[in-house]
Amino acid sequence: MTEYERQITLAAWRWVCRESYGNEVSTEVMEDSAREIAGYFDLPYMSVLEDLLKEHERLQIAHSENKRNIRIRGDFLDHQRLMQRDAPPELFERYRGYVRGVADDESPKSFREWLEN
Repeated sequence: MTEYERQITLAAWRWVCRESYGNEVSTEVMEDSAREIAGYFDLPYMSVLEDLLKEHERLQIAHSENKRNIRIRGDFLDHQRLMQRDAPPELFERYRGYVRGVADDESPKSFREWLEN
């Protein structure tokens, strides 16, 4: 990743973070970020603004998918906990760590399957 790409990603990520807390990111803030980066790298303002907006959109999508995956994993864990009420809390915490560590494109094993392995 070049320094320019890093600066674009950082600026766009700041916008996504602000939005996730319910704060609107104004056009003025976006334009100021683009002007600052364009000036630093001596690039055309409109080109930088376009790159920022594309990266912002990409990060918003990734952030939404991440929140959805976290919610799905939480529901899955709640269901597993209900099914295994007698499991020792320490053991279930280890299982929780396993579920959170499973890649997003894989399905975690049930508590019973996990215990059998």
